[in-house]
Amino acid sequence: MVAWVVGRQVMAATRRGDGGRWRVARAAVAGADLAGLRAAVDRRGRPSVLWSERRRGGFLVRLASRPSERAGWRARPPRIATPGGEAPSVALSPAGALVVWRDGGGVRAARTSAGAFERPRTLSAEASDGAAAAIGPSGGAMASWSGRLPGGTSVVLATDRSAAARGWRRSGDVGIGTGPVAAINDRGDAVVAWSAAGPGEPQGIEAATRRGDGRWRPSTVVARRECDCALDPVDVAVDGHGGALVGWRAVAADGGEHGAAAALAPGGRDWRPLPGSPSSTPAVAAGRGAGGLAAWVEGGRAVRAAWAR
Repeated sequence: MVAWVVGRQVMAATRRGDGGRWRVARAAVAGADLAGLRAAVDRRGRPSVLWSERRRGGFLVRLASRPSERAGWRARPPRIATPGGEAPSVALSPAGALVVWRDGGGVRAARTSAGAFERPRTLSAEASDGAAAAIGPSGGAMASWSGRLPGGTSVVLATDRSAAARGWRRSGDVGIGTGPVAAINDRGDAVVAWSAAGPGEPQGIEAATRRGDGRWRPSTVVARRECDCALDPVDVAVDGHGGALVGWRAVAADGGEHGAAAALAPGGRDWRPLPGSPSSTPAVAAGRGAGGLAAWVEGGRAVRAAWAR
């Protein structure tokens, strides 16, 4: 399945099996500008799309699905509304959806259960920077955000819950920085990546990885260096064996932008840059097997990809 936006229309292309024909249809029409489009196909082959859209000083989270080819696409009534000008972080997998957002200085989250969103839960009463949502193929969920210590240092925190759990575990400190992104797989293997510095400081990207319910292991994706730019991780993925990928963008002071991606072997500490020199921000993805890929738009005319094996 592939999903994209044309104006305020959510378009989707689906196929059955490796040799099936692609069929394109309009999945939904948004009432306002969209943010954070996600797509997934469940184990019965039913596709879904998830996004947020601006509404009355905040955002509405919308979900559309196609129960069958004959039934066509159906957009469900919105159940989650988030305040403020910052779009919520949304995640979608074959097992369900997760939304994480900042609200009143804290962090809240809502996950689907039996197809409907649960009542939102408060994960933290304090948060200084954007929150991140991740949900695995079997429904295990993770949330990450940054907060400030009494002295002002920004720390990255993370929490998770299994598919069967009713509540979230107590959050823990995984590193120092801001703007985290997160991913989790079926086994609970997870990765969180973040910017190691604020504007005007030496730039770098840090990460923490975890095997199952084990301890978080810190690592450096991009070592801090003087740079007339800003480095921001934008996407992460973790494969079925615990290998991780990170995609990030570098924005220069003059507005120029390019991207890059790197991979980490299961249990490793040294990130390996993926081949290619993306001229735009790459998206990264991984499945149940080993390895993954990074893909990006090159020069506004072509889509290129690099494999991590």
